[in-house]
Amino acid sequence: TITEVRPSKDLKHAKVFVSSVGGNEQRVADELNHSSNLLSRLVAKEIKTKYTPRLKFFPDLLHKKASLINKIINEK
Repeated sequence: TITEVRPSKDLKHAKVFVSSVGGNEQRVADELNHSSNLLSRLVAKEIKTKYTPRLKFFPDLLHKKASLINKIINEK
């Protein structure tokens, strides 16, 4: 799941955060980065902008951290 996209101010780059049900976010991000050129071309076909952002994928660990914090709070 794509959880967040942070485009650069000039729209030439975008950080894309992904999460995964199986908990293997890093592997998913690595696979998507391996295919980022293809994915950027697919995005270029769908949007009409001067530049197509170069996509860089990162694991979104925020949900895991939030769950851990909730667990710690609920234990007390």
